[in-house]
Formats: sequence, C-alpha cells, structure tokens
Amino acid sequence: MSQLRVAIHGAAGRMGQRLVACVHSDAELQLAAALGSAWYARLKHRCSYLAVFAVAYTLMGVGYGVIALLPGYAAILVGAGIAGIGVGLFFPNGAMWVLSVAPAAMRGRCSGGLSAALNVGQFLSPIALYPVVMRYGTANAFALAALCLLLMAAGMLLALRWRTSRQAN
Repeated sequence: MSQLRVAIHGAAGRMGQRLVACVHSDAELQLAAALGSAWYARLKHRCSYLAVFAVAYTLMGVGYGVIALLPGYAAILVGAGIAGIGVGLFFPNGAMWVLSVAPAAMRGRCSGGLSAALNVGQFLSPIALYPVVMRYGTANAFALAALCLLLMAAGMLLALRWRTSRQAN
C-alpha cells in the first residue's frame, strides 16, 4: 500500500533508512496480504460477504492504528502485517461479491471496473493524504485512516445486523 511510503517519511531519519523501511514495510504488507488471501476461503465458508468486509476493515484499521499510535520502525512493520492480512481478505472478498451480484453478461465489465477502481484508488490515496500529512503529521493521518476503516467495519456490522433481523421477520 502506497500510504506506508508516506508514513516512512516521518518515521525514519536519513534517506537510506527511509528506503529500507519502505521496502521492508511494503514487502511485509504484501506477504501478509498473501496470507490473508490464503485464509479467505476458510473465513468465507463461515461468514457472509458483509462479515468478511467487517473483519478486513477492522484488521486494516487496527494495523493503521498501530502505525499511528506506536513510534518507530517496529510499529510500522507490526501495523503493516496486521493491515496486510486485512487487505488480503478485502481483495478476494470484493471480487467475489461483485461477481456474485453481477449478471452473467456483465461480469467481465464489472470485474474490470472493480480492478480499475482499486488501481485508481491506490494511485490517488498518497496524493489525497499528502496534504493531511503535511498539515497534521504522519501519525494523525494514519489515525484518521484507522478511524475511517473502523467506522466502515462498524457500518458493515450494522448492515449485517439489519439484514439478519430483516430476514428473521
């Protein structure tokens, strides 16, 4: 996730340290995402799409919260690992959900649209966060991202509860 590159700027001192920390945190996040993706089928077997989104957003929010609240390089690695597992759950869940609700004739277009949206989001997120980081600092930018992700998780849980209660009636 490119947001980690913004965090490294504030957490590491010299340029060489920034580069090493950026490479390590990105690599760890990607490795953790692969682990989360490998766990997806087991979790999805037990949970609905909304519940998996709630778990993914919670993990990403907690990971970003760790980066926001705890100082240093080790916190970035721990936070990246936690957030990465959430990312690994989010991607396959989003793809499977879109494909499950799309009509057969529209699945290719919907899948392409999802892929484009995710890539545009990854491109724009550091641009959107840069002014926040410059004005409020790296830790506060990650705290804001953590708060937004945790609110999204709560929204998913509320939607799940509403849907369950509606089906019961």
